[in-house]
Amino acid sequence: MNWAVAGLGYMGKKFLHDTTQLSDVKVVAVASEHKSKPTAKEFDFYGSYSEMFSKPNFQAVYISTTPNKHSEILEMCIAARIPTLCEKPIFYCQSEIEKFTQIYNPSFISENISFMFDRQILELVGAVKQGIFGDICEIKIIIKRKINPLARLRIMNRFTSKGALHDFGIYGVHLLISIFNDLTVVDQKLYYEYDNDYSGAITFLGNGLTKCELIYSIDTDASNSVLIIGSEINVEIINFLGENQTIKMCSNALKILSATKNTGYFSNLARTVDLISREILEDLPQSKIVPLGNSLRTAEIIFKILEKK
Repeated sequence: MNWAVAGLGYMGKKFLHDTTQLSDVKVVAVASEHKSKPTAKEFDFYGSYSEMFSKPNFQAVYISTTPNKHSEILEMCIAARIPTLCEKPIFYCQSEIEKFTQIYNPSFISENISFMFDRQILELVGAVKQGIFGDICEIKIIIKRKINPLARLRIMNRFTSKGALHDFGIYGVHLLISIFNDLTVVDQKLYYEYDNDYSGAITFLGNGLTKCELIYSIDTDASNSVLIIGSEINVEIINFLGENQTIKMCSNALKILSATKNTGYFSNLARTVDLISREILEDLPQSKIVPLGNSLRTAEIIFKILEKK
């Protein structure tokens, strides 16, 4: 299956590298307005996104630009009815949510939230929603990212990004939305550098007045975990978002079940692209992947939090 890549920063280069693991995926076109022309001859290179769409020899697009450019390229994808995988965060501001709600059509658009393509996590979220773990008493999510100085400057740049909550705290909000469908913010503490936040602690209430806490920060050490406390079963996800994720479950009988995700040779990104490619080629319904509605609700919550700065 032929893919095009819009944006040639860190994630664009990772896409080019990781998809070499997939025998049925080929990158045939790359567009970037800010990078010098790559030396690779395996694909056509374009100095503008519109030029790449004028000669579409691809079946899907991966968008890996900075968030402020997502909307422009997504509109081209929608107009051409080309399935699209867009890096998170898919939306840059509140007005984009309103615009895409109006122009959205049945063409396939998905946000690259890695856990939402993970079968173990999807099954776990389904079990929680079905009440298998009993009443959910509390959820605590910790997401700490070790980020190099260049990436930190990008996240703190108010012209290209909205800060740490918008960039990677989004994973925690997305997970909570996946479980509860809606959230109410009851307390928030955000800490700022320049014009954007670099860390925060946010308390939500989910369905049934479930207390949910999200702690995120740009830190010297990476640490990602999720603790779900239920009346019947407690669940801990260690190295959440990582390649070697471990899920530990403890019932009231104190029997501990543990499962470590075996990613094999594929990276998270490669597995996601492989899944989407198969879905597109088999022409399966969009709902089989990730509903855009979750991305809409997540973005709305994040922008409301940031507006209270």
